[in-house]
Amino acid sequence: MLKKTFRYGRVIFGTILAVVMAYVIYQAVNALGSTLKTVHASLITAGQSVNGPALFVRDEKLLPDLSAPVYSLNLEDGEKVSSGGSYGTVYESASALNSYRENKAATEIAGRLERISSSFNDVYEIPELNRAVTALTARLPSEGHPVGDLSSLKSDLAYTLLKRAYALGDRAELTNELNRYVMLVDNYERTSSMGATALVSSQAGYYSSCTDGYEERLTLENADELTADKVDAIIASPANGDANLSSCPGKIVTDYHWKILLPVPAEEAALLSPGKRYEIELQGKTIAASLASVTGDPEKDERLVLNFDTSANVSDYLSLRTAKVRVLVEQYTGYRVPVDALRVIDGKTGVFCLQGYVARFVEVRVLWKTDAFYVVEADLRGTEGLFTNDTIIINTRGLYDGKVVTNQPQSEE
Repeated sequence: MLKKTFRYGRVIFGTILAVVMAYVIYQAVNALGSTLKTVHASLITAGQSVNGPALFVRDEKLLPDLSAPVYSLNLEDGEKVSSGGSYGTVYESASALNSYRENKAATEIAGRLERISSSFNDVYEIPELNRAVTALTARLPSEGHPVGDLSSLKSDLAYTLLKRAYALGDRAELTNELNRYVMLVDNYERTSSMGATALVSSQAGYYSSCTDGYEERLTLENADELTADKVDAIIASPANGDANLSSCPGKIVTDYHWKILLPVPAEEAALLSPGKRYEIELQGKTIAASLASVTGDPEKDERLVLNFDTSANVSDYLSLRTAKVRVLVEQYTGYRVPVDALRVIDGKTGVFCLQGYVARFVEVRVLWKTDAFYVVEADLRGTEGLFTNDTIIINTRGLYDGKVVTNQPQSEE
């Protein structure tokens, strides 16, 4: 009877203890609110910036008008040409140009045949060639998977197929075909060299086939004179293609030096200092540029023109005339702290961090504020303050330094 009473007593005591513990946990969680959240401190960069559509000015030289006679170019957009280097050839007639193109094709085929002849033998392993053809065919573009250098791929495939065809033939047939193309090449070279004149660049730079009328309207010399209204007008109204540009083979962009003209309100222009270097975000990239000058009168004009100089590689922006840019005026790198997490206690600004199950108040220095978060200083060498991967408590009530908050798992966001 005594044992049975003792057993019942333990059950009752355990039940009461469980109820009490559940009530304590409930009170602790309720005191913190039902949406206790944490956020890990993370380094970010934020700051002031000025934005808008900008106009780009470069030092460009138009190539001569070549409406007659016919010409052939040997450069592609973005290729570099040295001073005195050739960028094309002028021919007296269309037949001479065709002769040049045929000579180029014949030379390529003769080269392939020569390479086949040098490795040809009667017991050539056809399976090896078959594997080469299969591998090349597998690289051909399929829907959704384009190949970058398709011309090179086709050339490789044609060469391999030609080599297999002659490997299955005989040496005499290969030799006859090679001799025929060698004779064709010699004949074309004699005829195409007559009346052909090389087109030579007077200055070093980057070749561009784009000639749109801006070349004569925008120069480094007149860039400083463009007001905000004039810059707006050029951005809004593309240059009219002049008649003499229709037959121009292109241009040589002669220098890394170019300008970015950005019209902004006068109050935004006041944030920047002439002579200082800034980072400018442009087409997903960041380039460095110096603010050379500000065009306009800050006392009278509502909008001014920020005139930036840069030596960024112009070959990346050969076709660029206008684009939206973002100039980073000031940058602050530190930890992201949600607005709801920042507190001022006894005149000290800080956040509560979760250390184990204890809330600790950590002082911070605010560098920058947005609608959603603060950027606070990150002292990566210090032994106090906020650290990377610290857990910040937000959306809580009744916290104080040293308070045990709960033994429940914390959610993260």
